[in-house]
Amino acid sequence: MHEHQFGRIENMSIRGGQPVLDGNMRVVRVAKLGAKSGETKLPSTDDFELKKAVCDLLDELELLQNGTVVCLEFRQGLPSLLETTPHSAAAV
Repeated sequence: MHEHQFGRIENMSIRGGQPVLDGNMRVVRVAKLGAKSGETKLPSTDDFELKKAVCDLLDELELLQNGTVVCLEFRQGLPSLLETTPHSAAAV
């Protein structure tokens, strides 16, 4: 999210409340057209405070526990919309 700034993550598995980054996951980059180049300011270090949107995302993944992130949209490097489906014991 930080690298692409705008886009979405699709088909990401969640196990025990944690993302599983495997070959099924897809990152779709979105180009924001008509904006000035370099308009978005990125943090210059890896040491930064988690924003509320990131904390909310982590809370949602913990609540989901086991399932799939159908689509996670992000804007300006922050999660903005989350669509999930839980894994049921019958579907496994």
